[in-house]
Amino acid sequence: MIPLHKPFLEEDDKKVLLETIDSGVIYSGGSVENSFLRELKDYFGVEYAIAVPSGTAALELAVASLNLKQDDEVIVPSFTFPSDATAILNQGATVKFAEIDPVYFNIDPESIKKQLSPKTKAIIAVHYAGMSCQMDQIMQIAKKAGIKIIEDASHGWGSRYKGKLLGTIGDIGCFSLHATKNITSGEGGIFITNSKKIFRKAEIYRQVGTNRYDFLQKKIRKYQWVSRGSSYYLSGLQSAIARNQLKKINKITQDRKNIAQLYLEFLGGIKEVVLPQLPSECDPNWHIFAILVSSRKRDQLIEFMKSKDIETAFHYTPLHSSKMGRKLGYKKSDFKITNTVADSILRLPIYPGLKESDIKFIASKFKKFFKNLTK
Repeated sequence: MIPLHKPFLEEDDKKVLLETIDSGVIYSGGSVENSFLRELKDYFGVEYAIAVPSGTAALELAVASLNLKQDDEVIVPSFTFPSDATAILNQGATVKFAEIDPVYFNIDPESIKKQLSPKTKAIIAVHYAGMSCQMDQIMQIAKKAGIKIIEDASHGWGSRYKGKLLGTIGDIGCFSLHATKNITSGEGGIFITNSKKIFRKAEIYRQVGTNRYDFLQKKIRKYQWVSRGSSYYLSGLQSAIARNQLKKINKITQDRKNIAQLYLEFLGGIKEVVLPQLPSECDPNWHIFAILVSSRKRDQLIEFMKSKDIETAFHYTPLHSSKMGRKLGYKKSDFKITNTVADSILRLPIYPGLKESDIKFIASKFKKFFKNLTK
């Protein structure tokens, strides 16, 4: 079986894990995590970084740090993972869904403008597949409206927009370290920002609503409960693996670029397949290689590829048309482009270690499938 995802874990990842176990520093807040956070700040060129247990936790921390009130609104694309919407609802705020563009499947700036209201407090820009959103336009919209931007860069490790790493352009950047992501610690997430005010709010929230951070910085003698919050920590074991993975990010990104180029070459010329395009201002990490095919043929194609030991998959059920989305008052017909993309998108295997012969094999089965349909 050629799987859809495969974590890039090597012997040195095992080594650092065992060394951490032997050191006994397996908890959050120890020397391993502190070293990881320093290296993250250096890599991203940001002032503040927090390691959390998941990408979802990073998003929840981001929304919580904005001190939203009931009826405040946050704009998010419907074509995304539920974490973005749930993080908003958990803070008592209102989700405002927006349309995506039909080429890169990212939030459409024109749709953002249509969803803006005096209640809008933030935009969550989701960088789908590691392809950057149109950040210049989104930043201009946010600046004019006086609202914050959270970048959901869960797919965005190593991707750049006009030379800037994704996650460093808006007010807050959120990343996932899930096993399916380009670098991983099995589970985990990262929150980054250059705002001291946002960082302080996030630290209090993630430390169970206490000012424990000030205590650890020796600014106070005792810490106490000062606000609402939760418990968002990454263990020393996870930090050790993630830190080691971060050192490999350039190699991992280049391997994925090479694989994507082979896909573009070998799948080119299949008229039934719409290949991904690259925005001129974006240098992607190819977290996902997604194509578009006819919605009527996609399920058949998934089953056919499975019969050839190749794992492929569709992606998100649009949030606006899901059960929860309908409870929020949305109808399936609300976002035409989102619906069309969701019905026809197909993800192909991509991960370091995928061989050229594997990609040729996958491409040959695609050609066979569509050739058989025309008989």
